[in-house]
Amino acid sequence: APFIPCLQTRAFWTVFLVKGDDLGWTDGVNAGIEKAARDGILTAAGCMPNMEAAERGIRLLQKYPHVSIGQHTNVVNGRPCTDPKLIPHMVEEDGTFHSTRYYRSIMKEIAVEAETDVLPYYEEAVTEIRAQLERFIQMAGRKPAYLEGHSIPSPTFEKALKDIAAEEDIIYLDIVSGGEEPDYGVYQPKDIGRAAMSVFSGTDPFAQFSADVIHDIVTDHYGVLSHDIARLLFHPGFVDAELMAQSSFNGIRTRDCMALCSEEVKQLVRDNQIELINYSDLKRKKT
Repeated sequence: APFIPCLQTRAFWTVFLVKGDDLGWTDGVNAGIEKAARDGILTAAGCMPNMEAAERGIRLLQKYPHVSIGQHTNVVNGRPCTDPKLIPHMVEEDGTFHSTRYYRSIMKEIAVEAETDVLPYYEEAVTEIRAQLERFIQMAGRKPAYLEGHSIPSPTFEKALKDIAAEEDIIYLDIVSGGEEPDYGVYQPKDIGRAAMSVFSGTDPFAQFSADVIHDIVTDHYGVLSHDIARLLFHPGFVDAELMAQSSFNGIRTRDCMALCSEEVKQLVRDNQIELINYSDLKRKKT
């Protein structure tokens, strides 16, 4: 049974939203996210609607009603949900999305000036975000619990996401900036994703497979216990050949999965009487 602590003996507690990204990327990623939902403290998962394993991932997680499924809008892997001809600035000649490596090369060339936007095409962004939203609804039978972007630092893309979220009455997650979300007061430590990225971008390709994620959580390395509501972001998953072929961000996923299912982390939740909630719970708390 999923790990859901009993918290009825305390009038006030820290609240955690525990989020796992990249549902639908591969079946291995799906399996790791399902394990974190079944055996761990996961309460939310971001699905990439355009990926081939997305529908299978949604079906896996629909068995766990305590886990919210959101739209992790992906415009850097695979093929778009809309006609590539409608978003010419976002795709390669073969119709697949430009990769994160492509956008990083642009950022490197322009020295990442503050006013620079690597994807300044609002209408194209809106077209693809809406196409992925339609695909999500087709697969899940309902709107996503939240709307966010995946792995692209573009103010224009974020504005398109935020506008559509407002129009559709969907919670919008500003994953890039971190910090407080004014509408819900959710704290996300800015460095929680950077820790994984620092391991990922290091020179040792095996460092990802030995990252001590459990230690970082149980020692409150990110300072989340001092906040009323905190969002913890992870990438639980199992590494399969398909993921290895597409991404070098792989081994850390196994460590995230292990940490979220670990007895040490569950004991932290018990000892601190932490309430684990999903995004439906968050919306109800606001209203």
